[in-house]
Amino acid sequence: MSDDPIVQELERLRRPAPARVLPSVLLGAGLADGYVRRQGPAGEVLVAFNRRGVSFVTPVAAADGFEHRFRERTGREVYPAAAMPPKLARSLDRVLATGRTGWFAGRSG
Repeated sequence: MSDDPIVQELERLRRPAPARVLPSVLLGAGLADGYVRRQGPAGEVLVAFNRRGVSFVTPVAAADGFEHRFRERTGREVYPAAAMPPKLARSLDRVLATGRTGWFAGRSG
């Protein structure tokens, strides 16, 4: 602890960051993947994504352990996201509407 009264006062103001901050930072920095629930042709699915595109898909019916399976398979963390990036979401909508899978617009690398 410092003897400087300003530093002491600043230290008293310190508070832990809200739990939602870490996932947001990791997602924004590309160090983790996000996932959302989407309607697919065979029912609801969980779709994981990152800056490069869709990284993992599983039916909601098999969602138990999704985050654990994702980490085991990819070695990356995955967190629930409010939404997919708009360009990726539009591209995924086209894929789901046409039934054409594989590489699609919105995916790079």
